[in-house]
This record gives sequence, structure tokens and C-alpha cells, in this order.
Amino acid sequence: MLSKHHYALELAKLGNDVWFLLPPWADKQLALDYRHKHIHFIFDTYSVRGARFIPSTLRKFIYRRIVNRMQSDHKVKFTLVWSFDNSRFFDLDCFNDAFCIHHMMDFHTDYQIERASNSADLCLGVTSGIVQKMKPYNPHSYFIQHGYAPIALQPTALPLVEQKIKALYTGNLLMPYINWPWLHALVSAHPNVHFFMAGSYGKSNLNGHNNEGALNEVKRIAENANVTLLGECLPGQLQSFFTQVDVLFFAYRSQEFPEILANSHKIMAYLASGKPIVCHSILEYVQQNDLLHMAKSLDDYVATFGHVVNNLSHYGAETHVQRRVQWAMNNTYADQIERVSALVLKVRNDQFSAHES
Repeated sequence: MLSKHHYALELAKLGNDVWFLLPPWADKQLALDYRHKHIHFIFDTYSVRGARFIPSTLRKFIYRRIVNRMQSDHKVKFTLVWSFDNSRFFDLDCFNDAFCIHHMMDFHTDYQIERASNSADLCLGVTSGIVQKMKPYNPHSYFIQHGYAPIALQPTALPLVEQKIKALYTGNLLMPYINWPWLHALVSAHPNVHFFMAGSYGKSNLNGHNNEGALNEVKRIAENANVTLLGECLPGQLQSFFTQVDVLFFAYRSQEFPEILANSHKIMAYLASGKPIVCHSILEYVQQNDLLHMAKSLDDYVATFGHVVNNLSHYGAETHVQRRVQWAMNNTYADQIERVSALVLKVRNDQFSAHES
């Protein structure tokens, strides 16, 4: 479940009818398993290969015909278009009179950022860097934090281990941005802590092919007696694991890719658990340094983790727990929908004022 799925569900919960355009490679049966009475899937038979190479006037003519066909096929007129993908339908003004939002979740997915931003009514980004990237093309560009989706707990016991202190990492273990030297050093420096790692490290919907370099790192870290790989887990299982550990951790290569790693969706689930979090330096949380225990170097990371686990009674105190939980609960997808709605109203008012003048 990515942000676009959560936003679609939240809009549907509010009673809106949502037409969700699936990617061309979508598993149709899997998609249908998630059907909601207010969510209607559009299986993408409308894509135009090499659209970016087609002259603008012709491309827009083709896009408008496609939009009209989509509306005709599904007997609907789109009133709001929320695009999370600037590689398809990036001429958003081809959606006739619909209000169009260009929402960028990743700093480096800027395939047609100028066209998408310029043709949108409103641009949203999950980092300040993304917002600044869009702003030259659209002054109505704003920051919206990642959303949090509360998930029902599915009781699942962690494996029994000797170590009293337990730490948990969640996430795709084959992603290229993991800072493996930091993780290896962390595990080695704290033999009194058991490190559970929940996440994919094989071929899956997250990994189209194995990252051999990362797979070797996974195998190497699993050789430690104080490490347990949990593999892919259901969201509800992760919620159960959060309750059974003392500290959460992760480490990405933020020194090399500061903008790409300026924010992370997983932080919301981590914070909602209330547990202390040790991680690399994250730009969007520097001003909220009481929420995360961030490090800028390997030595600092290992030492920071040690300081936290040696003071769990302090960092696990109710005041700290509630501060973390409250941050997540103030950023649910319902909250973000309200914030986006306010921005839509602001842009509409600005457009009306500009038209009147």
C-alpha cells in the first residue's frame, strides 16, 4: 500500500467516488481483491508509448481524446485529478475542467516535472526539496507530510531469543540506499541486543530482480547470532512486532543522497508505535529532533544507539512515547486530506481573484 492507495481509500471513506488508474503492469486480480464500493478501477489500456517525444500540440490532442474516452467508457466526468506519476498524463490541463493536483513523493522521480507542475492547479511534495523543485513551474507548490494509516494489530509472536533488549528494522532489505556498513557495525557493537529485520530480501512485488550486492549484505548480517531475519510480513504483523521490541532502527545513505532520503514514509509507523527510533540524519525531521535519535556518522550512529538502549527507562517514558504517537496521529491520511482540501480552496480563491482582476 503506497500513499496513492491510502489517499484513494480515504477519499472513498468520505463518500467520494474514486476512479483509480492502475499502472499498465498491474496484477488485475490482485487489484480487484482490494475493491471498495466507492473505488472503481481503470485498467490502463490508454497509455501512449513515447508520449514525451510527440510535439506538444499533437500530444495534447491525443491526451484529450484519451481522457474523453476514459470518461465515456466509465460514464463519469472527472472533477478532480490527483496524479502521483509525472511520467504518464503529464499534461494535466488535458483533463478539461477538472482541478488537477501533481503530488511528488520522491525527489528523483521527476521525469516530466516541468510539464506536470506547470499544467497542474496545485503541486504537493513530501520534502522541502521537492517543493522547491516544483515552485519555478508553479507558485502553488506546498509541503504535505507523509500520511499515517492506522492498521489493526495481528498478534504474531517474535521468535524467542537470549538477549533481553530487542530492536526492530522494517523495510525492503534489497533497496539500494541502505547503509550496510552502519548496520554491520551496529550489530557487532551491541551483542547484548537482538536485532530483528522484517522485510523482503527475495523476488517479490517490491523486487523485480535480486540485487546481488544487497543480497550478499543480507546473508552476511544474518550470520550474526544476534540477528534474525523475519522476511516479508503483513502490516498487522508488523504492528504486533512493534509492541514486542524496545527500540526501532534503520540507516540509509543520507550523506550521499540527502535530498532523495530527506523523508521516509516508514517513520510514521515507527512514531505511531511510540518506541524510540535510531536512524541516520533526515532533513525533514531536523527541526523535530526530539522525535528521532539521528546520527551523521557511523561512530555517532553506534554511540547514539548505545545511549538509547542504556537509557530505555528515560526514552520509553510516557511523555516521550506520547510525543511520538501524537505526531503520527496528527498526520493521518484524514488529516492530510483536510490540509489538501484547504490548499485546494486557497488555489481556487486565488484563481477566482486573478480572473476577476
